[in-house]
Amino acid sequence: MLLAVVVRSNKLGNVLLETDLAAKRDSRLRPEFAFFSRENWESVDPDRVPVTAVPDISVEAISPSETARTMQRKIDAYLKWRVHEVWVIFPDINTLLCTRPVGHSVSLRART
Repeated sequence: MLLAVVVRSNKLGNVLLETDLAAKRDSRLRPEFAFFSRENWESVDPDRVPVTAVPDISVEAISPSETARTMQRKIDAYLKWRVHEVWVIFPDINTLLCTRPVGHSVSLRART
């Protein structure tokens, strides 16, 4: 996975792939990728699942069967955990939506 290689080779932190996260007892999420900064990675025990540390960035890919309501609930849960950014990938339309806790989102679209 290219993202994990770039993160590790530049000593930025670490990436967990499809790993259960439970930063709060009442919710559990499984993002496609969870990025933890170098400083934040020190609090992660990757052998203990679910991981209870809060990632810096969570990445979700929306599937055709997933509703907007379900994805918004996931985004809200991540932001409640105090994740710095939530990236939602829309593969059908080559778009990435980046949401931050301060209330603004940025949408990026790949050129085709």
